[in-house]
Amino acid sequence: MRRTLASVVATLGETFRQATTVFFAREVVGVQNIGQVYLYYFIAALIFIPGWSMLARRIEKHRALILALLIVALTNGLMVFLGAGDNVHFYALFVLKGACYGGVVVLPYAMIADTVDVDTAESLDRQQGLFYSVEAMVQKLGSALGAGIPLILLAFVGYNAAGETGADPLFALSLIYSLVPSALVLIAAFMVVGYSLTASKQVELRSQITERKSQLSES
Repeated sequence: MRRTLASVVATLGETFRQATTVFFAREVVGVQNIGQVYLYYFIAALIFIPGWSMLARRIEKHRALILALLIVALTNGLMVFLGAGDNVHFYALFVLKGACYGGVVVLPYAMIADTVDVDTAESLDRQQGLFYSVEAMVQKLGSALGAGIPLILLAFVGYNAAGETGADPLFALSLIYSLVPSALVLIAAFMVVGYSLTASKQVELRSQITERKSQLSES
């Protein structure tokens, strides 16, 4: 349950940031070609996915996920210090965030296998399809909330996406873009702390599953 809630909160935080990226990049920093930034972002995400998988095998999946979330939170938070002309710093932080994006997306799905083993050990009915469907559903919930809430907040602080926005709304935009997603991602990382389904626990669960199946076949 904690892993699922953490996935919702993390997705909420990332979608929240994504919904305001174009506004922040254009109005605060002055980035003209946001498409190019996103190209580097997704290239970094794809390149580093194998690295996050290897790290997960070394230090456990949940610890790798916590590390990815902490880096994302840090890069989000540092964005608040950027201003007009800080394009290089924006690119660097955005690409670093992209390098972690693959881990934030892939690792929760990898952790579903742990939950499936717990359920199978209890029922001997492997329902991985159900668990993956639930994960996809909660991530869509986080995406839906993250896409709508920031736009409501921007309208509330007086930000005008069409232009002619004052200094105070732009300052509010910086806070909304950087600190709110950072706080949400930190909350998600905290929720993953203490995750108990480690690699050794999985070995134990699979042993129980094998033993129970053997007992059933003999009876």
